[in-house]
Amino acid sequence: LAQSKMTILMITHDRFFLENVCDTILELQDQTLYKYKGNYSYYLNKRGERKENALASRAKARGIFKRELEWMRSTPSARTGKSKSRIERFYEIKKEAKKRLEEDGMALLLNPQRLGGKIVELHKIAHGFDGSLLFENLTHHFKHGERIGIVGPNGSGKSTLLDLITQNSLPLRGKVVVGETVVFGHYHQSGAHFPEGQRIIEAVCEIAEFMPLEKGQKITAAQLLERFLFPRSSHHQMISTLSGGERKRLHLLQVLMANPNFLILDEPTNDLDIYTLQILEEFLLDFPGCLVVVSHDRYFMDRIVEHIWVLGTVKDVRFFPGNYSQYRLAIADDKRHKQELEDAAKAPTESPTHLASIKNDYSQRLTFKEKYELEQLDDKIAELETKKEALTEQLYASPTPAELQILSQSLHEVTAALDKAENRWIELSERNG
Repeated sequence: LAQSKMTILMITHDRFFLENVCDTILELQDQTLYKYKGNYSYYLNKRGERKENALASRAKARGIFKRELEWMRSTPSARTGKSKSRIERFYEIKKEAKKRLEEDGMALLLNPQRLGGKIVELHKIAHGFDGSLLFENLTHHFKHGERIGIVGPNGSGKSTLLDLITQNSLPLRGKVVVGETVVFGHYHQSGAHFPEGQRIIEAVCEIAEFMPLEKGQKITAAQLLERFLFPRSSHHQMISTLSGGERKRLHLLQVLMANPNFLILDEPTNDLDIYTLQILEEFLLDFPGCLVVVSHDRYFMDRIVEHIWVLGTVKDVRFFPGNYSQYRLAIADDKRHKQELEDAAKAPTESPTHLASIKNDYSQRLTFKEKYELEQLDDKIAELETKKEALTEQLYASPTPAELQILSQSLHEVTAALDKAENRWIELSERNG
């Protein structure tokens, strides 16, 4: 799609897709359409500027509101019929001053129950269906603050593994040991089933009235609902009137409101809009407990997880340190290394006649200048690979929107230069014999 010349209009929450394919982004918020001429990084940068301006406007409105409120509270004689326009203006200022922006109060200093020395231990577990194994010999002892992402094709056993960890299912072989202090929070991709006639606030309050925070503070169910974009005016709305995405967001809130210290999230980003995704990411980045995530959202996985488990390629679960992009880079390196070995194995099989024909074909032999270029390319490729790795690490270290745009552009340029250098090295090496 990135190479296509046709016009494409799409609705998507895939931020990697927005970054690499789109050159214009339209944002619909508060019944207003905003247009950004650029990719996702550009959108984040410009949206940040717009929000800063909105905060400045709100601060100014609050100053004016304070003065006008004193006037409105004055004796009626001070507010004659001639002041009608000023009264109307007061209510407009009040609306602007009371406006709640989604960036307000994002950070939550969570305080779940402390995990003990033993958390969750997997001892050589294996599982499958109808005589076919999905995975086997999986052994792992979870550590404090561990963040694991699970990837694999559909049907490879990702959701099944989550059920084994939480002991909702039993393995065919091996055992799962759960520590006494572990409080699981399990978000299912199928969502929750809410009773008929239940209201939004009731669904959260039935779990807990409030969530404890650090330093003795707490956040109420109503406040947490507002953090996750359920305005206070909607709290007594019937759940039956919510969209599918809103119902899944409410299910996610139920899981979080239980104040777990071991979160299990199975495709938590499905049907969530970008604003909710950003809020969820900020919440999880502050989460001090263990976290296991199954998700196809590459951007989400890059920000949240620190290790990758891969299912479906072999019977043993494969482990990779790092986030999803680093896992993909490792896979690409493995493929390239295997291809190099295959090429090296094939090289001696070429006939001496063919090699001699190339050697004696002066039109294909390298010039002195090209030989010098070939010698320099090794160092150039190594330098570009180092730059690419450094930029990739910076890109996933939670940069600001402005820094993200610069890093994304630099990474694109370095990657293009690296591809060009590698292709040139291959061309000259083949001609060099």
